[in-house]
Amino acid sequence: MKLPDFELERWKASRVLHAKFDLPETGIPPLPLREIFRKELLDLPLDYGTTEGTERLREEISELYLNVDKEEILATHGHHTQQGAGQGH
Repeated sequence: MKLPDFELERWKASRVLHAKFDLPETGIPPLPLREIFRKELLDLPLDYGTTEGTERLREEISELYLNVDKEEILATHGHHTQQGAGQGH
């Protein structure tokens, strides 16, 4: 099934490389293997994260702000795909 191009996505893709900030981006850049295989990460289990973010993550984020407790933090994830990925699904 051929779907028409999503014009907004095409417009954004044509400009994102020249933008100073990419505010609508919802993903993170890929990590290099040397970052993934750092010694302290080797024993980290890879599983689904918690819905609201791990306690450690929320604690670290809360320390970036004044008067914010980790219980007030809700960390969610985005979704990033390369152009053309997922076609035919």
